[in-house]
Amino acid sequence: MKTALILTLGFDERFCYRAILRHGVSEDDKIVLFSGRVVERVRRAYEWIRTFLRASYPNVETRLVELNVNDVIGSLERVLRVINELKGYRLVVNLSGGMRVLSMIVLFALILAGIRDLTLEVELEDFSGVVEIPNALLLLPSVKASMT
Repeated sequence: MKTALILTLGFDERFCYRAILRHGVSEDDKIVLFSGRVVERVRRAYEWIRTFLRASYPNVETRLVELNVNDVIGSLERVLRVINELKGYRLVVNLSGGMRVLSMIVLFALILAGIRDLTLEVELEDFSGVVEIPNALLLLPSVKASMT
C-alpha cells in the first residue's frame, strides 16, 4: 500500500529526515509538510528536505502546506482537505517539528477525520526516542458520544 507521511515543519528539518528514514518511502508515496507562515528559515529547511528526497527518492511527491496558525478553524479545514486527498494511502503522522499550535491543529484534524488506521508519533525533543500515540485516543470523542 502507498504511504503518505504527514509531517509538521519548523526551522529544523531533522525531525522530518528522521521520520522519512525511519518509515522509508518508495515510488508513488507522498510527503506532506505542514508549516506555519513560511519564513526564510522554514523555506530553507523545506529546500533541504526536497534536495534530499530528489537525490534519494525522485518519484516521491513532496508538498509544503502553509497554515495560518492564528486562524485555527480555517487551518483545520485546510488540513482536513489534505487528509481527504490522501484516501487510499497508509498514513504516518509525525508531529515533532514546528510550532506547538501547528501540531495541535494537525492532531485536531486527525480526530475530526476519524481515521482509524494510521501511525501517529512524536519524537522527544532531545532525539532520545519516539513516542507512538495509540490510535484509540483519536477516537475518544466518538466513543464518548456513543456512551451518552
